[in-house]
Amino acid sequence: MVKNFVVDYIRFKNYIETHAVPFKQVQNPFFSFLVASPIIRTSYAISKMGMIFVFYAVIFFDEKWLKDFAIIISIIAVVVSTLRAFPPMWENIAKKL
Repeated sequence: MVKNFVVDYIRFKNYIETHAVPFKQVQNPFFSFLVASPIIRTSYAISKMGMIFVFYAVIFFDEKWLKDFAIIISIIAVVVSTLRAFPPMWENIAKKL
């Protein structure tokens, strides 16, 4: 939750200063790939949809394998989310140094 707040704040602040949408705010090509590439955006969307689907499935079906799968999907979603959030924060910090 803290990461989301910080990233949203940085993106909004950069938008106010540059009028660039979040996907265009990073300059480094590798960081741009992590933030804006169709592969990463699609994998993030699929992992979040999968996490929501599995969350509701766990509520209705008490299966151990389903709970294990939910944990794996949640970890994947958190990792991809963190990978996408890191570049704007890093570039913002690097600009200030």
